[in-house]
Amino acid sequence: MKLDGATIAIEPRSVGACVDLAVLFTGAHAGQVLGLTLVFGVPVCLVTYALVDRLEASLYTGLILFFAASPFLGAALVAGAGHRVFGDPFTVWGTLRMLLSQFFRIVFSLLLARIVIAATSPCLVPVPFLAVRYGFLAEIILLEQSRGFQFERRTSDLMRGTFFDLLLRFFVVNGFYLCIAMSLFTLIDLTSGV
Repeated sequence: MKLDGATIAIEPRSVGACVDLAVLFTGAHAGQVLGLTLVFGVPVCLVTYALVDRLEASLYTGLILFFAASPFLGAALVAGAGHRVFGDPFTVWGTLRMLLSQFFRIVFSLLLARIVIAATSPCLVPVPFLAVRYGFLAEIILLEQSRGFQFERRTSDLMRGTFFDLLLRFFVVNGFYLCIAMSLFTLIDLTSGV
């Protein structure tokens, strides 16, 4: 990566500017984002369908599968978009190759973090606190190439002095996505009624 040749300015942004940049970036790279979503989403949907149809499992099985698989889509988007910011091409196959080269570190860190959050959150620590603290794991592993347990020290460095600001942003962005999901659901429901 060429750190001095970033195609998008790396600077502090407000929540609105972050959402705006995400929408613009997704629009500019819609094919790649859709391709990665299909690579990770279709197999989970097919496995969920097979489990529910053939083994009469509940839909909670599908939710568990999506819970386990979604960090990998997030890591793929981080890998592709993060390298694109620095001028490298953003392709589905290039991104998948990047993920495969870091496969065990990604599986260990992202899935383990997800399991720990799920296991401890009902009893000990609220989900938003852990989600914010470990929300940068994909960036630390894939873009910074940290080794071993260096990610814990790097996570602490990132959180120093900004944790509550990030927590507030977490709630605002999740509220925004909740509004989008409700709007799309309502639109599809009303359209199907027409």
